[in-house]
Amino acid sequence: MALRTLESAVTESLGNGWELVATEAGRSNRGLQATVLLFNGTAQACQTLALGDPAAQQALAATAAGLAGLAVPDVAKALVQLANAVEGILRQMAAQGQTGADSQATRLVTLATNAGRELFHTPEGEAYAMIEVDGHQETWPLKVRSFRRWRSVYGAVVCVRCHPPAEAVLVAAWAGEA
Repeated sequence: MALRTLESAVTESLGNGWELVATEAGRSNRGLQATVLLFNGTAQACQTLALGDPAAQQALAATAAGLAGLAVPDVAKALVQLANAVEGILRQMAAQGQTGADSQATRLVTLATNAGRELFHTPEGEAYAMIEVDGHQETWPLKVRSFRRWRSVYGAVVCVRCHPPAEAVLVAAWAGEA
């Protein structure tokens, strides 16, 4: 099962500036699955889980509640609401004939460029990104460790930890190899 990028991210407010955000979803033999981020201006946690699995939901609710200083039942309730909203978006996308056929590389590059990031590569194929650091622009090679920790590719919503292969795809895509 391939997760499809949602036409618009689904967000459920947890209060105190915290949100649960689903950026992609799909159906499999495990039911409805989605990539869910805990967000408070930056991504604090990211997990792909089966939304219909009570144990998985409870584990994520406990983790998110601990990080955000919120009550587990409140986060669990927001996860149920998020699952319902994700299901609705997937049905709407299916009715409109959207297949989500773009590759992961295309989606990542599109998200980054839509967020105003300048991406380029040298003639030798070394990939770079222009990012804002402390109010000024810096050029970073994508293969350095410090860039891997940077999670602001798309308003901190693209979380490479969610998809371990995404980092390699992102580097290859920006280098023009994908």
